[in-house]
Amino acid sequence: MKKIITAVAIVLGISATAQDKKEVLSSRNHEFRWDVSRLLAGHSVDFAYEKITHNSLTFGIGASYGLGSLEKDVYDMSSSMNFTINPYVRYYILENQRKQNRGMFIEGAIVLHSTDYININRIYSESHHYPVKTTIVESTKFDLAMSFALGWKIINSEGFVLDLSTGVARNILHPNLKNAFFKGGVSLGYRF
Repeated sequence: MKKIITAVAIVLGISATAQDKKEVLSSRNHEFRWDVSRLLAGHSVDFAYEKITHNSLTFGIGASYGLGSLEKDVYDMSSSMNFTINPYVRYYILENQRKQNRGMFIEGAIVLHSTDYININRIYSESHHYPVKTTIVESTKFDLAMSFALGWKIINSEGFVLDLSTGVARNILHPNLKNAFFKGGVSLGYRF
């Protein structure tokens, strides 16, 4: 009889501790994340804040500061993003994980960004296969983009967050510069 009472007390104590951790996690309404993939690639420093609602929607804002690395494309055009500000909304898809705002999500965002462009124009002679004149045009453009992403968020019982997302954004104001660009990454954070 003592063994049964001891086993029941242990099971009830473990479930009470697990219930306390779930209640503590569900009472946390703010989340801060840092995108480690972009920093390790030397591209930019990215941070995000997300307001947790107690349904399947969350709202947030992200900001990044470019580290000045130029990305060259096939048209002799290089670009370097200076900064971005992107408000976003997320919808959590999986029914059993919506209340904790974790699991698979879709994200829609508006991205305001400033980008430096360097365009290299070459004029070739008819008899030779080397350029006779090269002009370099540098410009800074502000643009607005719409983006869509899919992702997955994992949260442990202590509130630490791993956020994986991938998506695409498309420029609206200057579509002839660089129509679409990647949006996403691997972020680490904390829910408080």
